[in-house]
Amino acid sequence: MPRPIARLTVDEPLLPPPPVQPPPPRDRVEAFPRGARDPGAEAAATLARLLELKPSLADGLPAHLAGPQAKLLYVAAHRELSKGLGAFSVPIGAHDSVRLQPDGRLALSSPGAPTLHLDNRHEDLARLLDEAHGYEALEATTIDALLRDAVHRFYVVGAFDGGGAALNERGGRAFTYATIQQVLVSADPTQRGLECLASAAVHLWKSMGLVPPGLSREEFERRFTSIHGDRGGVARLGPEFNRTLRGGRSEVRLDAAATAAFANTLRGDDWAKLTGASQGRYFVRSLPGIDAVVKHFDQGGAGVRTSWADGGHYFVLSGAREKDGVIFVNEDDSLRGAPASRSSEGDEPYSAPYEEGSHTRFWTLDRS
Repeated sequence: MPRPIARLTVDEPLLPPPPVQPPPPRDRVEAFPRGARDPGAEAAATLARLLELKPSLADGLPAHLAGPQAKLLYVAAHRELSKGLGAFSVPIGAHDSVRLQPDGRLALSSPGAPTLHLDNRHEDLARLLDEAHGYEALEATTIDALLRDAVHRFYVVGAFDGGGAALNERGGRAFTYATIQQVLVSADPTQRGLECLASAAVHLWKSMGLVPPGLSREEFERRFTSIHGDRGGVARLGPEFNRTLRGGRSEVRLDAAATAAFANTLRGDDWAKLTGASQGRYFVRSLPGIDAVVKHFDQGGAGVRTSWADGGHYFVLSGAREKDGVIFVNEDDSLRGAPASRSSEGDEPYSAPYEEGSHTRFWTLDRS
């Protein structure tokens, strides 16, 4: 059985000290401080050690990870790839480091920013590395810059059908996301699935970057609720919400206040940390009418929950605009169908003229 790496740290000398170099010209920026070891060389030596101890790791490395630092981060992010390696710490760039801890958690350190601790329970970082391609720039960036770039690429490249375009920064509030198809309420006690009230809440949380945008309805249910009887992550809607999630009215209601309260619980989950949506507390902001909704989206706001027939059905608006005196809204409606449909390439999903009687009670989540 391969020997686990228990003491491999950034401070452990892997290479002999480099020779003293003359000061660089004034117009040249140093890649890393004079006297420091080359992080690329350290990463290459560390990767070689890991592959020697566990050659099967090489089979899982995708071609788009260009350098040893990118490959090490990928190995650390995947629990199945890093299993049996023990704890290790490796440099990412000149000053940053990624540490895989004995309990499987990850710590990403970047100067000037708090260390980012990830439970890695659902492998959200691995999801970013797998689906946002083009990491050639990883070796020349900081952890924080890497995450900004990775989040942006993930949302732009991904085939998500609802919401607005992701801003080119972590923590942007207009994220694209995949809509989900609700399960219609049924007297059958064995039927499980989110109804429209809960589906609208999920679309709101997706639109703010709090949960992965591609989660299916059942993935969300198993990860964050006890609706199937099993428990997913720590951040979850407990059994007191189960009948409400399924369209019942006898238990705690997933109203605006509860939607905001659970958003603040989701702030502690890995995905929210990676997108920057963990920063600040969430609260309900009411929008008094359709003009306020149009202004909200003009300013890059996230999804807006609305209702139809005075509360008979709930869904989310992912856009609103005025054109030639007519207001159009984009309806991310879990009842009418998902994924959201487009009549032609470039069309926005579920674009429809605003009808005063069909869109009422506008509110969204904001954060301090």
